[in-house]
Amino acid sequence: MKNKTPATFTFSFVLILLVVGLVYKLTHKNEDIASKPHVKKFAERKTFIPKSTKPVFQPKSRPVINVDSKEEVVISGRNYMINTTKTAKRVVSKGMVQYKEQTNKPGMPILTNKNNGMSAVFTGNLMVKTEDSSKLNQIIDRFGLKLIQEFKHLGTYYLGAKDPSIILRNMQRINEVLEDSRVEYELIENPIKLK
Repeated sequence: MKNKTPATFTFSFVLILLVVGLVYKLTHKNEDIASKPHVKKFAERKTFIPKSTKPVFQPKSRPVINVDSKEEVVISGRNYMINTTKTAKRVVSKGMVQYKEQTNKPGMPILTNKNNGMSAVFTGNLMVKTEDSSKLNQIIDRFGLKLIQEFKHLGTYYLGAKDPSIILRNMQRINEVLEDSRVEYELIENPIKLK
């Protein structure tokens, strides 16, 4: 018996497929789309797209900021408007810190972010990172600050003020005294409980 090569098997397989295709073509009649009523031509299909689904792009509008003052201050590179009629007080209830608005009473200044209109509370606390402690003593004496916490080995000091509005008014002078130092002011932006 002769061994069949793979080429023989391939040729046989192709020949069988051709015969089966020819038989199918002869036994089945020509069917067109008209003979199938349930099939519609692609051109006859109608797709309805409502006009309201088209995306409408509206330009972003800047928020309307209702602040009675034109006084501005820049903290951490952001511009804020100072609210002159309201201040905030810190309230601790059930272990949670809250900030509540009050009118014409001493408290923490309320600022409004000029970009997004969000409220912020200026606590009057600041962090100073300096190698020259004489500058630190100078601003403590000059602006009535108190030392809250110090890390001398890191050159980092946390200061606070009884009246945060004094710090807010004298920010530029403080920055001038601490010109080579890093100064960060504590600002609580968009406090949830501020009402």
